[in-house]
Amino acid sequence: MKCANCGNDNPKTLHDEGDTFYCSLCCHRTQTATGQDDLITCPYCGRLRDRKAFQCMWCGNTIGQNIPPTKDDYAELDRSLTEFEENMDNSNIRFWKLRDKKKQ
Repeated sequence: MKCANCGNDNPKTLHDEGDTFYCSLCCHRTQTATGQDDLITCPYCGRLRDRKAFQCMWCGNTIGQNIPPTKDDYAELDRSLTEFEENMDNSNIRFWKLRDKKKQ
């Protein structure tokens, strides 16, 4: 066994996980069958991440919990926020102060 990322071959720092082994020096997994990094593309940020990781090390999103938002989701949110702003009571001073800071 040898880590595909850092080249570590010390059995004390390589941990067998069945189909992969984990290197505790560089925190990467290597596929046992191929000797290649065990990476997939993150659906949130598009960067390569460890397939078995709970969170993406680049964007921090939890994997497998939610589907990334689509452009339609963002458009719906934008419509909702615009409607909220249009119906906001002028007496809400905190809202208007925050809104002015956002525009600066």
